[in-house]
Order: sequence, then structure tokens, then C-alpha cells
Amino acid sequence: MPKKENICNHCFEKKADHKKSHIIPEFIFRSGNIYDGNDHNLLIVDPYRKRDLGKSSTAPYEKYIFCKDCEKRHSAVESKASRILYHDDFDPETIKDSNAGLVTIKEFEEVNSDLFKHFLLLMLFRAEFSKRELFKQVKLGPYKERFRKILNNELPIEESGCYFYVFNFNNLLRNDLKRLSSPFHRMRVSGRKAYTIFLAGLGFIYHLNHPDVEILKDLEITGERGTKVNLITKKNAAKILLTSVFNVPEYIAREMLYS
Repeated sequence: MPKKENICNHCFEKKADHKKSHIIPEFIFRSGNIYDGNDHNLLIVDPYRKRDLGKSSTAPYEKYIFCKDCEKRHSAVESKASRILYHDDFDPETIKDSNAGLVTIKEFEEVNSDLFKHFLLLMLFRAEFSKRELFKQVKLGPYKERFRKILNNELPIEESGCYFYVFNFNNLLRNDLKRLSSPFHRMRVSGRKAYTIFLAGLGFIYHLNHPDVEILKDLEITGERGTKVNLITKKNAAKILLTSVFNVPEYIAREMLYS
């Protein structure tokens, strides 16, 4: 925590003067076909009460938790990440497709994977500072300060102790239900803590310490060059992931995939 009140939670130096710090990047609301006519709402499902938590008409944000300079610095990272998640503006020859069972792995060879990991870590770190229902399970403990130092370029990304996986379900989902999302969910895999979140057709997994799960090895974002997004190509695999990993209620997953 900053030593002084109203100090930026990123740099611990400047005043937290930014009025609108998005926890989820705005581009996720502007991409991925989550609009429904004039309705720009993201529908947030509560997996425990089996009802909607409500609608969010803009990307969830908090006031006065970060400074303007840190916001500006990280916005450049978000713009590059959006290209990866939605495959924009890439030379097809620099994208390598490979099959791993029910998943097609898209590897972007020209991208620095550290930059993409920085973006993913930033989203998890910011969730720690939000009081909204979508993020209430995120409690990073000692990881919070380590992540802050990495995002402030005081430590290399390799010291995060975090392993990243990204999945894209959009090819399988009903267009009118691509806006459905499920909150951050805290779980354990092989005895190790993990966080997952499902946002408008995109699934993100964060493992704190390596999960050592054989099925995940090919899907992990690794190396200094190139990064990957895993496209889910089979509905049965999508249903298993949505319900067992991303905490989407089964009746909603069926509606998203089969109706």
C-alpha cells in the first residue's frame, strides 16, 4: 500500500489523479461483437446465485487509484494486446497455427511475449483495487507488491511467479450471448492457487506457481518471442472449460453454445 493517502498504487510516487482507471480494458467492450444493437451492456453472471449481477454499460473502472502518467504508460501496452486478442493487422505469414486436440493454437511470432504477459498481469493487478462484484475474489496477498514492481519495471516479468493462458471462444458462441461474462474466480489446481475470468468470449487463466498439469503445457504463454491465443474449436471442450474452469453455470453454458 502507498505510504500516503491518494498516492498512485502503481508507482507510489505521484498523486492518484486519474478519474477513470479501467479494470477491464475498454477495448474488450469495443471488440469481439459484444454489442447488441444499441445495447452496449456486458451481462455479468453470478455463478453462485444463478442470476445476473447486472449490466455494465462501460468497462468497469475506479476513481483515483492510479496516476495519469501510469495510465498513459499502460495504455500503449493495451493497444498492442488488443491486436493479439482479435488478430488485427498481422501478416498471416507471422501467425503459426497448430492443433492440440480440441484447441487450435495461434502463435504470433512477431510479438514480444513479455509485453503480452505485462498486459495480462496488469488486468489481474488492477482487479485487486476494485470493490465491484466482478473482482471481489481477487486477493493477491504478497503477490500484489511483486506484481506492482514488475508493472513499474523494477523487476522482470519472469519473477512474477505467474503463468498465463488465454482462450478465445467466440467462434462457437451465439452472437447474442457473446456479451455474457463471469467474475474472477479463485480456485486451486494441483494444490496451487489460480484465478480465472471469462469476458465476452475470452477466457483468461492465471496460475500462481507452475500448475504442472500436462494438458496445459502446450497452451502456456512461454518464451521471449512470440505469444499465443488458444482458439476453442469444439463445443464439448468449450462447455467443459466454461463450467469447470471459468465458473459459468452449466445451464448458461448450454444456452451459449447449443441454443
